[in-house]
Amino acid sequence: MTSSTHHPRNIPLSRILPQLVSRKTGILKGLNTLLNSPGEPKTHVAISELTDSRRYLDCYGETSGTGVGLTEDRALMSALGEAVEGYCAYDIRNPLIMGSYRKISTIDPHAVSPAELPLYSPSQYGNEKFKYRPFTEDTVIRWTKGKSAITGTQRHLPAALVYVSYSVCEKETPLCHTIFGGIASSTSHTSALLSGLYEAVERDAMMIWWLGQLSCAKVELTSDTWVGKLFEQKFAGSGLTFELWHITMDIPIPVFFGLVTDARNNTVAGGFGTNLNPEVAALKALFECVQNRLGQLPMKSDWGRSLYNEKTQKNIFDENSDTIAQQNFSGMVDLNNNLHTYLQPETHHYLDAVRSGNNTIDLNEIRNRSNGSAEQDTETCLELLHKQGFDVIVTDLTHEDVADLGFMVLRVSIPGLVPNSVTAWPHLGNQRLYDVPPKLGFKRKAEAEMADYPLPYA
Repeated sequence: MTSSTHHPRNIPLSRILPQLVSRKTGILKGLNTLLNSPGEPKTHVAISELTDSRRYLDCYGETSGTGVGLTEDRALMSALGEAVEGYCAYDIRNPLIMGSYRKISTIDPHAVSPAELPLYSPSQYGNEKFKYRPFTEDTVIRWTKGKSAITGTQRHLPAALVYVSYSVCEKETPLCHTIFGGIASSTSHTSALLSGLYEAVERDAMMIWWLGQLSCAKVELTSDTWVGKLFEQKFAGSGLTFELWHITMDIPIPVFFGLVTDARNNTVAGGFGTNLNPEVAALKALFECVQNRLGQLPMKSDWGRSLYNEKTQKNIFDENSDTIAQQNFSGMVDLNNNLHTYLQPETHHYLDAVRSGNNTIDLNEIRNRSNGSAEQDTETCLELLHKQGFDVIVTDLTHEDVADLGFMVLRVSIPGLVPNSVTAWPHLGNQRLYDVPPKLGFKRKAEAEMADYPLPYA
């Protein structure tokens, strides 16, 4: 859920760590930095270990969070922010209302309608093994409140779109798998809103690009940009190969896909970055590459897979499996399997199509709409989305104990955008998958032509 830009700022670590980190009573069991091995990028990486949520929840929440930064404090705050997001997003404390859209719209005429939420396709619903059901005006679900960041209007929306690992109750219809993108923490409402908004836009571009296997322009990082200079200082010469592609779709907020190739270990891992400032977005994508590679490598060993299975109480990784290259991905329902897939070179050909283009773009050619102010950048993004016909709905997930420490956690929902999903259940009912690529000069593809294999990303 979180990236290197999703972290609280201006809170002294020395003040909050004693209240957050404790093996017995803390939200976190631990928060530590990793030592860089020789040949690694010269960044700081931190890991947070979350408390076991099974002691107070029906589901198992996040086990850890990761942060990457140019300084140790920024990495620690990023990992801490990710942990706080998970703590608030799994534990439902806001009141929920049970009912159909037809019923809830009599109470709230601005409630999000089924027409605003294209989820899955008729062929997916027609599969007898598919667990989710269509969202209609008469579908009985639970609802929670949000507020439009554009109009200020209160809007009810399905709780399944807001909370992580949401579990339906008796007589409730299952709508969809967890919506991963759009949860952010910060010390201000505006910063959290902007981070969550960026993530929702990013996931939309990500899924349109990946499912459609679009060959976008490769980005050239040159030394006349600050991120190009930073790349030379921190990433180049590490023994790893980093690449960037510009995958912005029809919403003019820059989105990048980064890929790190580790020739020593025969692995690849991806990362994404989004920001009105293209250089900030590019750096975020590079940070995520570092983060996902470090999360991926332990899965090469039996002990790493066993440890993950033990921590999550799930048999996600088969310790006796020698290859994943021939796996049927229709059963892949955990994001961590995505990175596991790309531990073996036999699967790297899944990236051939998106890497096949010859077009390049200089980072300086991509328009920078940021003025450096979170408030003004938020207004710019809201205006860009409103022009495209989208609303931005904000739900405050902040728990009291988190608020007391100066944090805020928000869920940002943008009905109509394509959320990222587990490989087994992409949102193939969303028409943007089919309509946006032709607007950008790509061939229109049918549902059967959408990629059915995993992203190198979790």
